[in-house]
Amino acid sequence: MAEDRIMCLEIIAKRHCNYVIHYVPGARCLTDPPFKLKDLIKQRRRWFNGSLFATFHVLKYMCRIWGRSKCSCLRNILFMILYVYLIINTLLSFIIVGVFYGVFSIFLRAIFDSDDCINFTHPANLIENAYLVFLFLTLLLSTTTDIQWAETGFRL
Repeated sequence: MAEDRIMCLEIIAKRHCNYVIHYVPGARCLTDPPFKLKDLIKQRRRWFNGSLFATFHVLKYMCRIWGRSKCSCLRNILFMILYVYLIINTLLSFIIVGVFYGVFSIFLRAIFDSDDCINFTHPANLIENAYLVFLFLTLLLSTTTDIQWAETGFRL
């Protein structure tokens, strides 16, 4: 998926070529699915990193479409709308966890009628702190730890 974004940009923005990308409905792809959790975690890390950096690459070089491609003005405008969508989607993906935490916290305060954020024994604070610990551990398991430890942690 990540390589597709870079490849599509490179094909469309290639100098002195008038390439067009078409959808082929009958196309098939074969893959070897991961059978172990460890292999699935490795695959997901590769896909996430590849997708993230491919998005950054496409956003960095998106203006090459105007200077290099022979596409019509309407098609270039549609590509720019797609790139604006990619920018918004990338920005939202970085803040969505914080927004969810804020909404979750407001929801807990409404359910348990609590304005006291200091009292750790209050049910809203216990649930909120457990969520934060779970979120932090998931972040550590997803990004920094060895696959063996991550597999054990995700199983727990």
